[in-house]
Amino acid sequence: MRRLVPAVVVSVLAALVLLGLTPVGTAWGQAPSTWKPRPASYGVHVTEDVKVTMSDGTVLRVNLYRPARADGSPVQRRFPVILTQTPYNKSAPQLGFRNDYLVEHGYVQVVADVRGTGSSNGTWDSFGSREQRDGAELVRWAHSRKRPWSNGDVGLWGVSYAAINQFLTAAQHPAGLKAMFPIVPAGDVYRDVVASGGQIDSGFMPLWLGLSPPPGWSRPRTRRSTRRAR
Repeated sequence: MRRLVPAVVVSVLAALVLLGLTPVGTAWGQAPSTWKPRPASYGVHVTEDVKVTMSDGTVLRVNLYRPARADGSPVQRRFPVILTQTPYNKSAPQLGFRNDYLVEHGYVQVVADVRGTGSSNGTWDSFGSREQRDGAELVRWAHSRKRPWSNGDVGLWGVSYAAINQFLTAAQHPAGLKAMFPIVPAGDVYRDVVASGGQIDSGFMPLWLGLSPPPGWSRPRTRRSTRRAR
């Protein structure tokens, strides 16, 4: 197998060259140099800790990122919605999964603290059945015509934990869900996370446990409420 792998790689690269699929950029994975993203059309208006009540009465809180005018006020029209669900505190830098690029190009982003984490009430159970139901209910909430900023089309986006829960949400076929973009979800949680290569992953697991709420966590950590942004 060790001898075979280099030969296979060379063959694949040669085929790509012949087919004209070699990247134009200077490195693999780069976007072709001829591609240019269109300019941002909007700014970003932020409303933090919006309350969303689940069917069992538990209140989850979400941050709402909306396309904004030059003066910072939200654009008064309906846009497609991107939902992200995180246990790492929606208002935390980086781990909150806020994506200004999407908002600046005409999407509303809703970032929710899953129950028992961040500023959401309830008890965190990490992909448990109740958390899965919450995902579908959040989609239906974002899809509803009661949301004056939503055109009814909802997509899912997120990384790692926020990628895995996309599958659990989509499996329930909630009304309004049109697309999902899971980035590095686990194919097999035991082999990918707990015991990579057959041994306990002593590098990742302590880091992840430090970022996650303790088991049975139920006290909300409300940061602050709301209103404006750039």
